[in-house]
Amino acid sequence: YIISASDGEDYHYWYPTLMMQSHFCLVINGDSAWSLRLMEVLSAGCIPIIFGNGMRLPFDRVIDWTHYAVVFDEFYFNEHERAAEAANLNMVEYFMRDLYDNKIQQNMQRYNGSFVNWHRHILLLYGKYFQNADRISH
Repeated sequence: YIISASDGEDYHYWYPTLMMQSHFCLVINGDSAWSLRLMEVLSAGCIPIIFGNGMRLPFDRVIDWTHYAVVFDEFYFNEHERAAEAANLNMVEYFMRDLYDNKIQQNMQRYNGSFVNWHRHILLLYGKYFQNADRISH
């Protein structure tokens, strides 16, 4: 993948490496009620940031996804535009503060304040439920 920066330079990244080096990875709705992106993100040990109403998360009867992912309503930005303006922040700044204050802090307590522990639990989840077809079908 090539990312063109504002300085006019092109930076080349290998997508799986970029995910493995990131704390958070965005997961949005696919063409159906699920997204392959979630499996890519989990396999990299990246913490999923999920935007999507109606997205059916796999094994949702046995996996409490709030322990592994940060989930937002896809209309979040529309609903919080006035709050961002009142706080004198652009939407990205507002979202990042809200994300940290209201979502990440809760999970960080669960993982003893460690992103490493959070990533490790995501890899354990992936290994237990999604690593191969036998595990998915049973």
